[in-house]
Amino acid sequence: MKTTPSFRALLRNAAAVFLGLVAIVVLSIGTHDALHRLRLLSFLVLYDTRWNLLILSLECAYVLIGGYVTGKVASTNALPFSLAVGGFRAVWFGSVAIFRFNTYDTGPVWLPVALMLAALPCAWLGACLASRKAAG
Repeated sequence: MKTTPSFRALLRNAAAVFLGLVAIVVLSIGTHDALHRLRLLSFLVLYDTRWNLLILSLECAYVLIGGYVTGKVASTNALPFSLAVGGFRAVWFGSVAIFRFNTYDTGPVWLPVALMLAALPCAWLGACLASRKAAG
């Protein structure tokens, strides 16, 4: 017999997804703003592969952290909730890729496509790290 989770557990899991997304957005916008304020990120570096690889690795780390936060806060079976965070991020990067494909001079299309493809594995890894830390 399958039992349904309590309202409290559902609320906690929804809060976990929300907090995971907030963590990703705050880290991403904070880093982007800091790079702009330090005058390290400008329109000229949009096509520099080194900068794009740095942005790729940072965004992957942020999705991993978001998956980890979601996994730590979720009350039961954290993996689906962490994957939901990764799914939201994958949809976001997919829409950015469509925008970049249809717009001139907004940066390479491969970056949001790579981020879209990496979002779910990074969120999964964050959930695995959260559950491993909780178990051990």
